[in-house]
Amino acid sequence: MSRFEYAADNLHKIVINAGASRSRSPDVYYARETSKLGRTKTIQQAAMAMLTQANTQANRVVELIEGSLINSARIISNK
Repeated sequence: MSRFEYAADNLHKIVINAGASRSRSPDVYYARETSKLGRTKTIQQAAMAMLTQANTQANRVVELIEGSLINSARIISNK
């Protein structure tokens, strides 16, 4: 293989590799953004679950206090 053929073959491989690299770039970008979206959705769902649980616990405390007050009022009125 002459130097000229070697150079031409090398340039051809460079062009092919550059094209392949460009076609993979959007795939990598898409995968990265999809991963970020999945992570964000997971964090949002966890935050919503924590808020729901906190609200439920707060409501339960209110119910217990109200029940306690009602029971106390019954005891006082029965005396």
